[in-house]
Amino acid sequence: MVLSQRAVGLVLWAGSTFSFGCGAVHSDGPTLGAAGARAEAGSAGSANQGGDGVGGSPTAGHGGSAPQAGEGGAAGHAPALGGSGGRSATTGAGGIDANVPVDTRPPRPTWEPPFSVGAPGWRDSSTLICEKHVGDQEAFDVWADSRGVFGLFATTCNVLAGTSCGKQGVSLQFNDGKGWQLLYALPPTAGMGSSGGMRLSGFESGAVLLSGFLPDRIGIWSITPGGTLGLDAAIEVGRPTTAGSNLAYAFDLEKLYRFTDDTWSEYLPLPAPTQDVWADQDRVWLVGGNQAVFEKATADAAFTAVPGVPAGEYTAVWSFGVKDTWFGNSAGQLLHYDGSTWKVFETGSKDVSGSGIRQLWGSSDGQLFFRTSIEMGRFDGNQVELLLALPDSGEPSVPRVTTGGLWGLSSTEVFLAVSDRQFNKYACGGQFMLFFDGKTLHAF
Repeated sequence: MVLSQRAVGLVLWAGSTFSFGCGAVHSDGPTLGAAGARAEAGSAGSANQGGDGVGGSPTAGHGGSAPQAGEGGAAGHAPALGGSGGRSATTGAGGIDANVPVDTRPPRPTWEPPFSVGAPGWRDSSTLICEKHVGDQEAFDVWADSRGVFGLFATTCNVLAGTSCGKQGVSLQFNDGKGWQLLYALPPTAGMGSSGGMRLSGFESGAVLLSGFLPDRIGIWSITPGGTLGLDAAIEVGRPTTAGSNLAYAFDLEKLYRFTDDTWSEYLPLPAPTQDVWADQDRVWLVGGNQAVFEKATADAAFTAVPGVPAGEYTAVWSFGVKDTWFGNSAGQLLHYDGSTWKVFETGSKDVSGSGIRQLWGSSDGQLFFRTSIEMGRFDGNQVELLLALPDSGEPSVPRVTTGGLWGLSSTEVFLAVSDRQFNKYACGGQFMLFFDGKTLHAF
């Protein structure tokens, strides 16, 4: 079964254009951007496109000193990853800014988290990320590649629970080391429901993938470079796993799906309920509850249960090679498998949520980073250490600071999305992006 293809989602591209918003989720659903208007690049810059609505027709801008949505855009510098222009972009009526609510919360004071951080900054960026959507937070995730750092934020409203509607929404921000830029925003819609814990991933220098719920849609959204093809896999999944420039995997409750030849399609039935997937060009690992650890060793092989798995619920997996695969479990332990022998590492986690290790990420020099809902740590090749550990608040069910996502570029450029609930009442909210430089955490 080949899943449907349509132009929805966003465009993130490392060429001369860096554009977003390429259509509506449905013809009767929320429109991403205004119909019939977008800006295109002049000779010195690159394009910042507002999305065309269903039936809309893009119109190029003509000259001008700043990129704006529609007429007058372009000689300047939209957020581009290959252009030679400057830094900021503005949008006219119907552009991306029109999808972001006015933030009327009082100014945010200096953030003093309950753990040690160094001076703010990553590369030349020192201003902290600012998110204007307000509501019940459903996602704050991070993903990075050679272009920079991407941050996904999603909130919902629930009037019955005391969260008013009108300022909730979804946004995607980007930082190339010079400052945060808003790339994409889905405007608040009446009665906007769950965003399903949206997650962020992508292809190196290619399309960025959003997975989870949007209003009236479930699935994976992406736009290929150039924005001509939308890939819409209507499957309820967590974070997809990319394994090459044109290879990725995702799963629902019953099936493993594969993305190849620019198409998502059903691939294989799951051998067990699955919590996480890791893959490269040849192998696929699946993990889940009740000692479920399965490996698919070659492209043509079937899944086989790995022998001798220590008891537990497995929640995360990352592999550095055939004889060097790591796992996280719900007890907050790390486990290593060398192809024949298992070894268990205690992390010292104090997380009592029961979710344990939420995510793993490995650097090219073999260091393994992990996060629980309240901690970040690493195995440096010799020992496990917690890099962020919150003090006991006395309220384990409602911790002040929680983690949202983990990714990196190297062992000295690792990024962690965290939320501080004490700062939700202030402008820009309680979302903070952290950068680990190999020794110290910094906010940026």
